[in-house]
Amino acid sequence: MKKIILLSLLFINLNSHAQKSSLKDSLYNKLLSMKEQTHVKALIGGIWEGDRNVLSVAFGESMTLIPADTSMHVRIGGIMETFFGTLVMILVDQGTFRLDDKVSKWLPDLLAADQVTVGMLIKNTSGYKDYVLNQDFVSLITKEPFKNITRKEIIEFATGDGQLNFPPGQSKGIRILHSLFSER
Repeated sequence: MKKIILLSLLFINLNSHAQKSSLKDSLYNKLLSMKEQTHVKALIGGIWEGDRNVLSVAFGESMTLIPADTSMHVRIGGIMETFFGTLVMILVDQGTFRLDDKVSKWLPDLLAADQVTVGMLIKNTSGYKDYVLNQDFVSLITKEPFKNITRKEIIEFATGDGQLNFPPGQSKGIRILHSLFSER
């Protein structure tokens, strides 16, 4: 079983070089200790102050006999949905867009973009297929585990066959339950 560590870090405004160096050393040691205590295979992390990299670390092996490296891309999986949902709600609160805005506002050529809303995306009721279940995607990341996959490629894996899993706005769970009971 793989373990994932999600770190929340506070940004501290330090004035002196000595304070910054001491904090950097302290964070480095804490991250190394965390890796050892949690027994994760690898820990990759970074801290930035604005655009300036304060600390980047990579401990352990990303795969057997392949050392972790700070330049590696990390797929964070399902936790991204939480990040995305939180960001969307912040932008909605700021009035940047609304949950009922259609995806066609940004991606007019996307499959079903005139039917799918931002709200459907964050509730997983858009009907779009999960690209990580696409066999071509699985083959690609198996063959090239460190490949940086573009947003355009992800969209293609999810929509390339021109079909949705279910009509936009319907609950995936309800749709699955309906199909299970209707087959009996």
